[in-house]
Amino acid sequence: MMGAVLRSSHPVPTFAVTLLSLLLAIAFGVAPAQAVVVVVAVFLNQIAIGLSNDIVDVERDRRAGRT
Repeated sequence: MMGAVLRSSHPVPTFAVTLLSLLLAIAFGVAPAQAVVVVVAVFLNQIAIGLSNDIVDVERDRRAGRT
């Protein structure tokens, strides 16, 4: 069950976008405390997007044979 939830969060794009947000925060000279807030917010948002995407199109995924 937890493996399915982890896959549903689309971990590779989630971590890629989160890493990009960290790199941008560093490049723009964001203070460390603010950078942490940005990175955590982006990470949680990406998880929410991945999970909600899988909930919304669950029937389409079943018809296409995706799990």
